[in-house]
Amino acid sequence: MSVSEPPTKPVTPDPTLSALAERNRDESPADGVSDDGKFNAPKVVLLIVIALAPFWAIPVAHLTSNPDTATGFFQYELPYYVANGRAAFERGNGVFYPNPYDPSAEAPSIYVHWLPWSFGLLTAKIGFDPGDVILTFTFFASIVFAWATWQLVALRSNSDRQQNLSFLLAMWGGGVLCTAGTIAAMANSQTWLASVLQFDPGQGMWFLNWGRNSLFSTEAIYHALVAWCWVSEIRRHRRAANISLLLLATTHPWSGIELLLTINFWRAIEFLRSRDAVNRNQLSISIATLVAFLGYYKIWLPGFPSHSELQNVWELNWSLSWTSAALAYLPVAIPCGVLLRRKLATGSLDRTEQFLLAALVVATGLAFHDRLIPPVQPLHFTRGYVWMPLFLLSLPVVFGWYRAWTQSSRMTAAMVCAFAGCLFLSDNIVFSIVHSQRQVSKADGFHLMTDERALLQTLHNSPDTTGRIVLTESETLNYLLPTYTNVRPWLGHHFNTPSFPVRKATWDGCFENNRVHADRIPQDVDVVIVRRSRNASSLTQDSAWVPLDLQNGVWTGWSRASGK
Repeated sequence: MSVSEPPTKPVTPDPTLSALAERNRDESPADGVSDDGKFNAPKVVLLIVIALAPFWAIPVAHLTSNPDTATGFFQYELPYYVANGRAAFERGNGVFYPNPYDPSAEAPSIYVHWLPWSFGLLTAKIGFDPGDVILTFTFFASIVFAWATWQLVALRSNSDRQQNLSFLLAMWGGGVLCTAGTIAAMANSQTWLASVLQFDPGQGMWFLNWGRNSLFSTEAIYHALVAWCWVSEIRRHRRAANISLLLLATTHPWSGIELLLTINFWRAIEFLRSRDAVNRNQLSISIATLVAFLGYYKIWLPGFPSHSELQNVWELNWSLSWTSAALAYLPVAIPCGVLLRRKLATGSLDRTEQFLLAALVVATGLAFHDRLIPPVQPLHFTRGYVWMPLFLLSLPVVFGWYRAWTQSSRMTAAMVCAFAGCLFLSDNIVFSIVHSQRQVSKADGFHLMTDERALLQTLHNSPDTTGRIVLTESETLNYLLPTYTNVRPWLGHHFNTPSFPVRKATWDGCFENNRVHADRIPQDVDVVIVRRSRNASSLTQDSAWVPLDLQNGVWTGWSRASGK
């Protein structure tokens, strides 16, 4: 270690260097250790509850809309995850499962994901209600996700107060999508509720910002694993990072490949900078995980024709428009750009910033890959993965701006911050209002009447129906069959049912004009379920069909006679 000679005369400080040092101090990220005292658990718990309240409002609205009929499935995709898990136990080998919406008895058991498997264990084996499982997981998974987010923002916070505010902004913050939607609605004389989310893809259900992912138990768990992996990788907690990486890679293809590419990209950079054994081993682990992942999804699964058919359906151009991208990301991209310009000019990007920049590059490339190559659902790669690195990188600049404003005029600062804060938080506040209203009005979510629940229970328990192919006149019941029962639906999920458009047209013909047309029922259907109010004379007059005793005042059924 060298020791410099003391100066022989006083040194006059360079004002330019002093200003640069002050700016770097203001923009320096924290090391994750708070300087305002000990960890305050009650305060953090309260902050987590406050942060999650807008998102919890939506399932609560679903339950209160009609407590007697609400299933707990407040969005279309949620029953699908339980159906996958049940299939592992009811149609698979206890670990691997077939596509639950493929009615064929020959459907191969080739899928394995531990999170749906957990849902299946709790419903098919232990007997919990499927909707109750989803709601319970949603509650606890959202808390875990919020806690992981709390740890993530600590990397960019210099004090407890700054971490508290950063956490709430991370959970509630978004863009100006709803502001633009409101302006467009006013300009075009549109109804506000129906049009305010017009620029937010899928009525906001693609979750372009981070905190919204707490709404689904699945996304909350995926994003908690991503946050823990990011934090662990930045802090060089290598074992924790690898465990998080493996857990995500083995339960979700979209988030899995995104995190795998991010970690491999980052570790490759690390290895090129320092070719030591530790970096080489870490890169080898992540590459091996990526190779196994690609081998499963790109080599093994496509070897099965049933999966290849679905793969062709899944290659959809669900893309993010430049307009929506600008409205979603510019509020965080602008201060992020300011920070990067300043830091890159001085070569002072620290480890956290370098990692976040790598994550941003990967997420942006995946979210907009349709601009370069054939699209494979680009929106699946948004989910807050573009927004969060931008947000975290921007924090020092935002807090620096705030300090500058308060030093000039507290009144001006208060007005500017109030206005900017309302804009920044508007996306998720409006999202919560709109989707809570949709739950109250039952525009979204699944509700089951008492007779429908009784029907599902009978189908699950009756030896005349268990394991057989069932077709009902209700599209909702068709979809929910593998979620609640051990039967095979002839028609189900829009994107996972083989040849869905053809089957849907056939289904329409079977129940046309309030009649059951026995001659149109597909030959592979074993059981037909219809309301007693529907004209089913063609079934009663056809010897190929035998009536079932469902003991249900609303629904009746027929089973195909043996050999018919």
